[in-house]
Amino acid sequence: MAKGAKPPTEKSKVTLNLPTELVKDAKKRAIDLDVDLQDLVETALRGLLAKGGGRAS
Repeated sequence: MAKGAKPPTEKSKVTLNLPTELVKDAKKRAIDLDVDLQDLVETALRGLLAKGGGRAS
């Protein structure tokens, strides 16, 4: 493992029902950032939870 690299994290498979436009926008953003959609969603969810967020607006 490279210096500073995090050990692999156990993953869980989930199914979500999200608005179609939200998924399209997320896919476009993932392409723009050159990341996988699941990595984009994981990063966004971690960021939201770290800020104490999570309540729908």
